[in-house]
Amino acid sequence: ILEILHDIMLFVTPEKVAEYISEANRAGIRVLPPDINRSMTDFHVSGDDITFGLLALKNVGRQFVDAMIRERRGGRFTSFADFLSRMSGSDLNRRMVETLIKAGAFDSLGVYRSRLLASLDASLGAVADRNRRNIDGQIDMFSVAREDEGEESLYITYPDIPEFSTRELLTLEREAAGMYFSGHLLDGYSLHIESVKPTPLSELTAEDESAVSDGENVGVCGMITSVTAKNTRSGEKMLFLRLEDRYDSIEVVVFPQKLKKYAAVLRADEAVYINGTVSVREGEGAKVLLNAVSPLRTNEDFQKRAAVQRESAPKPAPAPKAVSVVYIKVPSEDSEI
Repeated sequence: ILEILHDIMLFVTPEKVAEYISEANRAGIRVLPPDINRSMTDFHVSGDDITFGLLALKNVGRQFVDAMIRERRGGRFTSFADFLSRMSGSDLNRRMVETLIKAGAFDSLGVYRSRLLASLDASLGAVADRNRRNIDGQIDMFSVAREDEGEESLYITYPDIPEFSTRELLTLEREAAGMYFSGHLLDGYSLHIESVKPTPLSELTAEDESAVSDGENVGVCGMITSVTAKNTRSGEKMLFLRLEDRYDSIEVVVFPQKLKKYAAVLRADEAVYINGTVSVREGEGAKVLLNAVSPLRTNEDFQKRAAVQRESAPKPAPAPKAVSVVYIKVPSEDSEI
């Protein structure tokens, strides 16, 4: 199964890669995120797991990855500075290094992504300066002499700033790899999503036509990842949204009357619950025509609202107290009663 998944991932689009990774996770197979010391050019099997291939990252070229793997044979990269120093002669450019940082490829080296990105320009500048000065043997504040090897070694001072939020990290991962490695943006809304029991988008986009019917009413949850506005023939504004859940995405059409009513909610990066009608046309993928939309509540807000509802709910009448003694009045102790 691992080998088959590996082979499939070599020849599919980024969107399909994300779908297969989700399927692998559901089957109990982990797809490990990219790592500067572990990843190869393509996806590869690592024990019981699959490791993400560096060539699947945006802006990362094969020639650079091949050079990095060759360099790694001489020993693991021990730090970000070590990576820059050893790769400085291999077509090192800012876009590729930035992508590797955003994808989390340097996480195992122990420095926050926020700090790596904040110091990236200075670090690359220091590499360039060091290479120019090696002939003269000069050293600046970013470098220190290595007496045992008689050469200059790069030293980087990182700014004392906190790591990005989980949401920011996930956004960076999607930008670099087209998918998430640290979770999903919808994870923070899981309680609300579970309560409404939405239809998974993968059921709507399945190639099996029997999976969904034209005109069927559905409720779906997801993150709005893009918003495109267009004008109708009458000049009214309408929207085309891209809605994404953990495993798939679908186009949502918002006609002018619905847009007027729900415009405040229909924004990019908004987590929403949409009630709509499925539209299936021959030769086209399924779409959802929006009927109503509401923002998803975060797990924290959902729990708070649930607690308030429990407290404000009518309290049931207390059960009558159990009687322990019964008194019966009789005329006298000697009466027949």
